[in-house]
Amino acid sequence: MTGDADHIFSYPMFRDLEREQTVFTGIAGHRSFDANLAHGGQTTSSQGTLVSGSYFPVLGLQPAIGRLFTPDDDRTPGGHPVVVLAYDHWRIRFDESPAILNDTLIVNGEAMTVVGVAPRGFHGTTVGEPSDVFVPLTMSAPMRGRDNLDNRRSYWVYLFARLSPGVSINAARTGINVPFVAIINDVELALQQGSSDRTLERFAAKQIDLVAGARGQSELHREAVAPLFLLIGVTGVVLLIACVNIANLLLAKTAERAGEMAVRLSMGATRGQLIRQLLAESLLLAGVGGLGGLLVANPYCSTTRVSSITVWPSLTLRCPSPRSSSRSVPNRGPSSRFSVRSNPRVGGGVPGSTRASHSIPASLSSPRSKFPYALVPRIV
Repeated sequence: MTGDADHIFSYPMFRDLEREQTVFTGIAGHRSFDANLAHGGQTTSSQGTLVSGSYFPVLGLQPAIGRLFTPDDDRTPGGHPVVVLAYDHWRIRFDESPAILNDTLIVNGEAMTVVGVAPRGFHGTTVGEPSDVFVPLTMSAPMRGRDNLDNRRSYWVYLFARLSPGVSINAARTGINVPFVAIINDVELALQQGSSDRTLERFAAKQIDLVAGARGQSELHREAVAPLFLLIGVTGVVLLIACVNIANLLLAKTAERAGEMAVRLSMGATRGQLIRQLLAESLLLAGVGGLGGLLVANPYCSTTRVSSITVWPSLTLRCPSPRSSSRSVPNRGPSSRFSVRSNPRVGGGVPGSTRASHSIPASLSSPRSKFPYALVPRIV
């Protein structure tokens, strides 16, 4: 699960907000978990996501086959042993067979009925954590091995929502904070006894803010900024050094051809013609180098699996929480590989041609559409 405890809610708070809010078409909750899947005598380790019954309706998704969850699949704790498969898992594991519908899949030791398959390209709403199965949020106890659906001090549910038509962001911000502040002060503040006065003051002052959620729920893009800038900087320095080295080689080669240039000038060639000739030679070298790079890169690209992440329009809720035993949330972002290639010979040809023209003896003489928003904590 990405993010930290300041970005998650307790399950009772989620249900309270879902029931009391009036500014969203719906609020949905989710939480990743490690899934051990068994079917037909074969067992695999995978990744799953606990989702509320409003998860798929809020995203506006349609099943590939079967059906997706509805609020009726997420009412009774432990009472909805149903599962939706991710399309890729259905394709790879079950060869896209429709016979899997209503079959039994064992998830973390729990027999569950397959009711549908998610649409092609959908892997979940958490960037970097593609899920193979989706299970109702009320099945948290058998899936995660802990029953904390009634614990308001256990913060583990990530939320997202979609704006109602005609509701502005500012109106939604104000509207969601009305029930949130009331629940904080009337219900949850009393549960924080034993904390310092300063902590209680900050807890009572919590509010929810809105941020864009079009890229899914993850801290991956923020955490990757510094490493990416470092990678780009190092790559730029390496390319600069390569350009300087090749420019020096071309300058040295030009010095050796000073006599040739002098002869060409003496035969009536103009300085512009000499510069065009040297530029053509540089472009030829650059083209050969580029083709060589493509030949080297093509086998690698054809054998490298590229994963795409589809982020569906939605809204995201995130909220601060006090310190508790459930604060520690591992970040499992995938490793990323970046390839930057440039041919320095193109930049190295111009200095050589300039040097050649000046080295001749004197005597011979370069959608916006309405995107969803994530709700994030703000202390005011």
